[in-house]
Amino acid sequence: LSGNSLGTAGSVWMLQGLSENWSLRELDIANNGAGAEVGGVAGQSLVMNTSLTSLSLSCNKIGPSGTSSLAAAMVTNTSLRSLDLSNTQMQDRGCIGIANALEGNKGL
Repeated sequence: LSGNSLGTAGSVWMLQGLSENWSLRELDIANNGAGAEVGGVAGQSLVMNTSLTSLSLSCNKIGPSGTSSLAAAMVTNTSLRSLDLSNTQMQDRGCIGIANALEGNKGL
């Protein structure tokens, strides 16, 4: 679904579906013009989802607040093996949040 102009609303809708989906293994919603809200929703969904192994959110404007929200979920999620956050404008604060979460994550 990369590069389909889903925007924030469409990307959020796709991520919310992860809370109730146990068969999807990979989701690529890169380059869809999504904003910070996507990080928080991705985090909430990853707490519930135990099947997703790869998630790409690259080239979306998630920023430091979105990546901080996502980082909180990374501590409890054990199924994710690949997370692409390249070009998400996370800045130093978001990067530090992700780095701290990786210390407690057993999968990534």
